[in-house]
Amino acid sequence: MKKIDLIINEFYRSLKDYFKALVILMVINGIILAIGFKLIGIDLWWLKALGIALLDAIPMLGSGLIMIPWAIIKLAMGIPEQGMYLGILYVILVAVRLVGEPLIIGKKVGISPLISIGVTLVCIMAFGPVGAVIGGFLNVPLRVIWSLREKLMGPDPEITGKNEAS
Repeated sequence: MKKIDLIINEFYRSLKDYFKALVILMVINGIILAIGFKLIGIDLWWLKALGIALLDAIPMLGSGLIMIPWAIIKLAMGIPEQGMYLGILYVILVAVRLVGEPLIIGKKVGISPLISIGVTLVCIMAFGPVGAVIGGFLNVPLRVIWSLREKLMGPDPEITGKNEAS
């Protein structure tokens, strides 16, 4: 029973850290959006940036749910400069998300950022764009498994370089 409690507690802690990392990513994207909207000259730039940053919590849709149609509408309305800038801003958001998500989630959850990036890249190759979401979330159970392994069995001597005989 103690092992089950340990698993549940570790999973809850890792999941909580995962959502903290998502909030950090939303704040970063909100700041990028606010600066971009202000530079583009969008009315109520701070409010629109806040709203789109909140939508960024939705996996795979997020900011693209608003940004892509908005850019297309601006182009269709004969305001190509603003439409182009909105499209560029969206590309910047996606790039920041793809790079920042594994780094921030890995650091927050307690996994090496390189492992986190590796997991995310493998998932992207296996599942396409949906893999970015899957890879980010897979870091939580990986952290739980690794942490429980160390708590229940002790550190791995091959990794730590310490042999029990010495």
